[in-house]
Amino acid sequence: MTSVSKLEKMKILLINPPTRHTSRSNNPRVYLPLGLLYIAAMLEKNNYKVQLYDTLLSGKLIKKGDITHFGDSWDKIKQVVKKISPDVVGISNMFSNQLPNALKVAELSKEVNKDITVIMGGPHASINPKDLLKNDFVDVVIIGEGEYTILDIMKHLDKKINLKEIKGIAYKENENIIINEKASPIKNLDELPFPAYHLIDMERYFYLQTHGFGQRPLINGKRPISMITSRGCPFNCIFCSVHLHMGKLWRAHSPQYILNHINYLICNYNIDFILFEDDNMSLGINRFKAILNLIINKNLKIKWGPAQGVRADTLDIDTLKLMKKSGCSYLVIAIESGDQRVLNEIIGKNMDLSKVIEIVKAAKKIKLETYSFYIIGFPGETLNNIRSTINFAKELDDKYGVFPLVHIATPLLGTRLFKICKEKGYLIKDVNEESLLIATQFHGDGLIKTPEFTPDDLKKENDRLNRNIIKNLIKRSFSNPRLFINYLSTTLKNPYLIKKYLFKS
Repeated sequence: MTSVSKLEKMKILLINPPTRHTSRSNNPRVYLPLGLLYIAAMLEKNNYKVQLYDTLLSGKLIKKGDITHFGDSWDKIKQVVKKISPDVVGISNMFSNQLPNALKVAELSKEVNKDITVIMGGPHASINPKDLLKNDFVDVVIIGEGEYTILDIMKHLDKKINLKEIKGIAYKENENIIINEKASPIKNLDELPFPAYHLIDMERYFYLQTHGFGQRPLINGKRPISMITSRGCPFNCIFCSVHLHMGKLWRAHSPQYILNHINYLICNYNIDFILFEDDNMSLGINRFKAILNLIINKNLKIKWGPAQGVRADTLDIDTLKLMKKSGCSYLVIAIESGDQRVLNEIIGKNMDLSKVIEIVKAAKKIKLETYSFYIIGFPGETLNNIRSTINFAKELDDKYGVFPLVHIATPLLGTRLFKICKEKGYLIKDVNEESLLIATQFHGDGLIKTPEFTPDDLKKENDRLNRNIIKNLIKRSFSNPRLFINYLSTTLKNPYLIKKYLFKS
């Protein structure tokens, strides 16, 4: 009875930190903190008292020089922690370029009460836990998925198990940093409860998403929500860090779980648009089609879009028709390169570009709006290879109306790209929070210089593509009023797009 009593009294506060931006980085935006919401749901399922504090939902912009602080002020955050007086504070660090803010929240929590146990998790934490534990105000770091690991940490705090027995964590012992064995990936994702949406102000989230702080430009609804239906990635693209924190084993929720989840969101929050954030949503094509058929057969009145893009070689025209019928507002194809050699030998994507052309033709035929992702500036690429990608993007835009979105290759920590650039001396700046703040965005500053190209070369090629994009937007707007209204609506909801495409800032 004693342990149960302690368990019930323990207070846990999960915090989504504020973000920081410069005039040249991405605009401030709110996003659904799905990682924290899943962990909160798992804690509640096991009778822990949980509160979730999303500092971004204030929508406050605090400017200091070229830095904009988005979210509640540090004083406000400290006041909230003090008022709640938690035993445990869990902090999410989604992005490496936002690490200083996550650490500041941890520091403030310890200032309120040094006995608070501070736990941090997220992609950066999983890849480089030592970065966090070198600070006195972080006690435990979760590596990888956190839903079951957090329960083990709570058992430790309840004096039932030792930290050394918990897989998937890093911690300090006598000033030494200990990194335990990785935890196995959660194979049956259907075991997880739905995210604890009730712990945040969903109405405020919907409002900010559609009033200039949208997570993605392509939101076709007034009550949009993000959802992830699968985890892990079996591929090893040179630039990607997803498999480093989610693992290489691809796992997925069942179609029925997804249907129940969507029904829950419609009934409780009246959602009208879903951003599927999966890295590989169409990888299990039969499961993917089963989800689409359930949405159609149950007559669910929602629209949706594949935010992270899908592989063209998992699709065909019948699947595209099914996607459109189920409410797909647009298709996004993660092409990466318009040069077959680069795609196969450098990136490691191994996707036939002829399949891409086949799919964009089919999408145009059934009038499914299409976007594409590209990345330029990899070691081993020549300027001619880069120009091939830009020319390919132009061709798809000109012929099939495929709107191109181009990234400069960014050497994220832990990726093959980072290791190659480090070994060959191709980095023109240290890869840290400051440089990543500008580099990790569309048209960001390149951090890589090779004997074949410079960041300025990449910018010139991007500018060449942007001129073509603007020409096509103007031409299509005159011939298709509905498309013009769509472009205008997207721009008004995301005013930073004007800066990016018209003023190149």
